[in-house]
Amino acid sequence: MKIRKYLALALSVLFLCAGCGRTAAPEDAAPSDFVGTEEISETESPREEIVIKMAMHTSLSQEITNAVRAFNEADNGYKIEYVDYDEYDDADSYTSDGALLPGGRSKADFELQMDILKGDTVHIVPDTAFGDEGKFDILKEKGAFIDLYPYLDGDAQINRDTLDSHVLELCETDGKLCYLPTFYWIESMIGKTEYVGEKEGWTFAELKARWNAMPDHATFNHQTTKYGVYWEILRSNLGAFLDYSNGTCSFDSPEFVEMLEFCNSFKVIYEETEADSRNPNFVRSLMLAGFETYHRAVGSDSGEDYTLIGYPTEEGNGAFLNTNYYRYAICADAPQEIQDGAWEFIRMLMDEDFCCDMYNKYNRLVGFPVNRVAFERLAQEELNRPEEEQYSHGNMTQAEYDRLCAYIESIDTMNDLIDDDLENIVNEEIDRLFNGKCTAQQCADMIQSRAAIYIAERS
Repeated sequence: MKIRKYLALALSVLFLCAGCGRTAAPEDAAPSDFVGTEEISETESPREEIVIKMAMHTSLSQEITNAVRAFNEADNGYKIEYVDYDEYDDADSYTSDGALLPGGRSKADFELQMDILKGDTVHIVPDTAFGDEGKFDILKEKGAFIDLYPYLDGDAQINRDTLDSHVLELCETDGKLCYLPTFYWIESMIGKTEYVGEKEGWTFAELKARWNAMPDHATFNHQTTKYGVYWEILRSNLGAFLDYSNGTCSFDSPEFVEMLEFCNSFKVIYEETEADSRNPNFVRSLMLAGFETYHRAVGSDSGEDYTLIGYPTEEGNGAFLNTNYYRYAICADAPQEIQDGAWEFIRMLMDEDFCCDMYNKYNRLVGFPVNRVAFERLAQEELNRPEEEQYSHGNMTQAEYDRLCAYIESIDTMNDLIDDDLENIVNEEIDRLFNGKCTAQQCADMIQSRAAIYIAERS
């Protein structure tokens, strides 16, 4: 059930580690006013480097070591050091094959949260420093991170004009940009146009009407079980019923109850084997992690065989943008001179060449770059791929590209992760429903009651 989440985590951690491999800051970077750029007279002693502490929870990779070394050797007056929270892990945090268990890093996450809130212990916080990335969103809403817009507004190369303003706006919290993402991907659902129609979005009532018109033995991504359908149409959409910024949730809404009833209407709770793959497939969840995955999803001879339909919502526009595992924040309690230095490091990760190099190095599967110039450059590479490098069904077409850009602009929601503790609450009550121990309304009421208390305590 968690394969999508941990697959994305594994992919993105690889990116984050390797993504720091630039050997130097951009040569055309704006002149710095920060400590360390002034000339030092012969009678003055060199200034001591200012230490910037970055949180982490994995062993150092060669790529990250190279990046930090390059930054530290750049004679910019700053030095990055790591604060490693691995020491708080124990044997109960992992499976026998070394995989991280859900909630397995709770002690490490707690210590990191406390260090962020209590003051000058860590300064740069990637969301991957948490085992449970949902904790990053809670801290963001608490005001633990600075607004990065003043830095963007004062930067000649990395600013609102060179980055995707639409993505930045969706990342805002009360008009502030509390973290900067390097890449993003699209979370949606896709289905054959003959099954789901041409409109890119639907309500839950429209989903049910389309499903009722499906041929016999149709499936949801080859699933016909309670849990299978839940994970396809509702699990990835739980964020639509949460509002961390206002400390509220709406799991008792008629829409959520209706979705629970629909999932519970399937006869089998779960099966060890999937349904016959030859059966008509209604819809499936989809992560668009770059131009290639998008082209493979929608590309066909007609170009219109598949519709990116999104998750069912009351507004009928249920696709998400997701920047999780690609986010960097600067702690609000860090001294100003350290915040300045932290920005110098983060802006390196937003550079056009850096983004393009990482996209191509990792097989075009890291997502779409937030750097708009890099986005357009990579798109041109895809549109003009040489014949010997084309995919089995050709290049991405201009029509597909235009459709993608319009689709991204139409998405008005950023999908923040539900933290593991809240997810466990939902899953416990869903399990009671599917095993006949309560009604859908009772299930929704219990989730709402427990979730509201949990969110309120952390707001």
